[in-house]
Amino acid sequence: MRKVLITIFVLALLASRFINLDRTARFIWDESSDLVKIHQIFVDKQLTLVGPISEDGTKIFGSLTYYMYLPFTILGEFDPVSTAYGAAFWGVLTGILLLYLTYKVNKKLLYLVAPIIILWYPLVETGRWAWNPNLIPFWVTLSLIFVLRKDNLSKFLSGLVMGLTIHHHFLAVFAALGLGLFVFVDSIKKKEIKKFLIFSGGLLMAILPFVIFDLKNPPGLFLTRAIYFRNTGVVEQGGSVFTNFVSILNGTFQYFTQFLALKIALIVMTIPLIVSDFREKSRGLWFAGIFLLQVIGLSLITNFYSHYVLAAVPFFIVYLIYSRKTFGRYLAYGTLIVILIS
Repeated sequence: MRKVLITIFVLALLASRFINLDRTARFIWDESSDLVKIHQIFVDKQLTLVGPISEDGTKIFGSLTYYMYLPFTILGEFDPVSTAYGAAFWGVLTGILLLYLTYKVNKKLLYLVAPIIILWYPLVETGRWAWNPNLIPFWVTLSLIFVLRKDNLSKFLSGLVMGLTIHHHFLAVFAALGLGLFVFVDSIKKKEIKKFLIFSGGLLMAILPFVIFDLKNPPGLFLTRAIYFRNTGVVEQGGSVFTNFVSILNGTFQYFTQFLALKIALIVMTIPLIVSDFREKSRGLWFAGIFLLQVIGLSLITNFYSHYVLAAVPFFIVYLIYSRKTFGRYLAYGTLIVILIS
């Protein structure tokens, strides 16, 4: 029976990511520019660290996205839809990893989480759209799988793959720092500080190419440029970090539900869930904290776009599915049902 259900899940996941891609895939400025650069990498046979560049020319990201899509563009003979098929492949893999993560965290919720993985808007959108930030949930999910394991190699790999999210978008750094804080506190409690150092080593290795490049080529192109053009402007716009936080949190839940009534329902159920977890001192609060840290970090940014919160999506899922024994369990079920309805 289990094999049958897994087969149905995989088939439904494949359908939700691949069906009708040739008619619905987005292909405008970013996607066309990316395809041209991927073609150049293949033709010129030259590795490059320079990836997508923002439309205003102020931000430069790593080229990891290009190499993740490269095999699919070659197979598709650089047809415009070939990168979308690559996105669908990574979207399916992300879904499978999320199901495995659910199994490791709370296997009792597998039957509720599986349809969410298949149908939830943020996962479907990122799984059908060949865009730089949309690969972030894959790496975050993989990092969470590794971080929950106890061996040193897994801690290193967790830091490494979490660091790779920064290659796709530097604002993923807030979630990376949050996960690093979680590993640090956990290592202190267990008197295993070595595991935090190993995790940090993996994280540093992921961003080391940017550091070396910027140091060798002042004033830099990647991390230093991200700082120079950080687009903070809360004070100048007459706002505050708090009002920005509220606005971004509202936008995040709107992105999660795509519908006003469901957004309100999700907020109304999430707030008491956090309060309940505080009373019970639930370990799951760590994942809510990392999710909120990403939102707080974005509060320092002038403009907000939904892809800025993609690094927080897997943390939000893990928080909701974390095992509970009190009334919070029913609140968590309620939030998951709201997401499923959306």
